[in-house]
Amino acid sequence: NEVLYDGTVPINTWVESFQTEQFQCQPWPQFIHSWWALRNNPNVLVLTFEDMKADSFATIRRVAEFMGISLTQHQWAKVTEKTSFKFMKANDHILFAQPALGKGMIPLVREGNVGSSKTNMTQEERKSIDDYCQRELDKIGSDFPYLQKYSD
Repeated sequence: NEVLYDGTVPINTWVESFQTEQFQCQPWPQFIHSWWALRNNPNVLVLTFEDMKADSFATIRRVAEFMGISLTQHQWAKVTEKTSFKFMKANDHILFAQPALGKGMIPLVREGNVGSSKTNMTQEERKSIDDYCQRELDKIGSDFPYLQKYSD
């Protein structure tokens, strides 16, 4: 990654990679559909990045309650640390980095902000992703409300 891109992966490479079968372990629409289809199961808790960013403490509490556990102050501090943007950004290469069309690894953790695609991508790139996601979700018969949640 650093050799190929001098430490910075062009966003157009990420956009191109995102819309392929090689994106991470499976294409994003398939991944989302597989979990969305299970959302009403009693052993599945669906959370979004937006939920976590809106209130990380409430989200951690919600996960603990879902798991039926109480966190000690030490455990709470550890979970808070390990789920922080600072920790994830520092460990992105281990936790989240993904191959990009044979062009190196693309980090997933970028800015840690909701809606940063509006400043990092062109309207054309965002539309391309929206069209791809909705088309692929339609192909697999998913009822995930992509356009309501993510489209401009």
